[in-house]
Amino acid sequence: MKKSLALLFVFGCALLCALPLAAQSGSLNAMSLNGVTGLYVVPTGRIGWKDVSTGFNAGYHMNFLDDKLEDLFQANVSLFNWVEIAAAYAGEPYDNDDDLLMGVKVQLPVSAAAIAVGGNLHYSDLGRSGDHFAMQLYGAVTYTAEFFGMPADTTLMAGKTFYEGGNIDSSIDFGMGFDLVVLPQYLDSFVHWIVDFSNFGYSQGNSDASFQAYHRGAVNTGLRIDMSQIPVFEKFNFVIDAYITDAFDSGSRHFGLGASFGMSF
Repeated sequence: MKKSLALLFVFGCALLCALPLAAQSGSLNAMSLNGVTGLYVVPTGRIGWKDVSTGFNAGYHMNFLDDKLEDLFQANVSLFNWVEIAAAYAGEPYDNDDDLLMGVKVQLPVSAAAIAVGGNLHYSDLGRSGDHFAMQLYGAVTYTAEFFGMPADTTLMAGKTFYEGGNIDSSIDFGMGFDLVVLPQYLDSFVHWIVDFSNFGYSQGNSDASFQAYHRGAVNTGLRIDMSQIPVFEKFNFVIDAYITDAFDSGSRHFGLGASFGMSF
């Protein structure tokens, strides 16, 4: 598994060097499952709102696995064009072991690509006496290029998770993925195909997909519909998600649906 991650990292670095970089454009800055602006699990180098004093997003997603249902409530706030504060609450009514997720991200003032550093705090199993927490620190870079004539954002992320009680191992958090605008000549930028791969989940808590990601990595993929392309919503950040987490493992594969809505002030 570690060898595979190393190869992916080398591939990602080579891709970063080979493709032309571009400054942040009108890309879709949607929320990941833990509330931070990103793909489904991997945070991007961007914050939710740029060029406004304050921007706010709120979302709801639900994950299905057999007879289990996980509810995810998310929110984030963008401040000063460079800071994002995020939070999410993951509830599993069948297991009574909810998770509280909080994050801070700072986008650096560079123009060649979008680069950010951040941290996530995971407070898990709130409904049990043995609740615990973990903290992840990371850096992420996102750049824009074209893939067969279709605009695509590519993100690389690396970090480290520290666990309660000082438990430290040699594992490095790694993630990469892309946001591809599907058939822009026909659909404008209405439909986005999202794919990310990581060896960590959106929560360090009880999710089956997150547990499997830690041990051998997980691929998450789906479609995002940018509703702000409709004139009546053009001043808002309105996104609909349909996705699969840990898509290649039938034992922990989740199907999910969700939406987020935001506005600037």
